[in-house]
Amino acid sequence: MTFTVDLKEKYSGLWGDIVHHPFVNEMGIGTLPPEKFRRYFLQDYVFV
Repeated sequence: MTFTVDLKEKYSGLWGDIVHHPFVNEMGIGTLPPEKFRRYFLQDYVFV
């Protein structure tokens, strides 16, 4: 088993929770309210 396959199996549930989170979905389809994006960006601007 490769490292990548092991990670996918071990954390598949968590990955699904992250990529299907309402914040991520709203950002992806363009319906995220500007204030939510502003708070996110102010908090994580160093990483973006």
